[in-house]
Amino acid sequence: MKHQKLTLAKLATRASLIASILSIAWISYNAWLAYQAHKQAKQTGKENETITDKV
Repeated sequence: MKHQKLTLAKLATRASLIASILSIAWISYNAWLAYQAHKQAKQTGKENETITDKV
């Protein structure tokens, strides 16, 4: 029984590690998407400014 508990603890530790890595990756991905959207909005904002300046 002791051996089984040890492997369960190892599995739980490994699962926890994988879960934290996945959550960090998910947060990074969402931050990257938000940055891309912000960059895109900035570019379209600049284009709109130049159009209104010409008019």
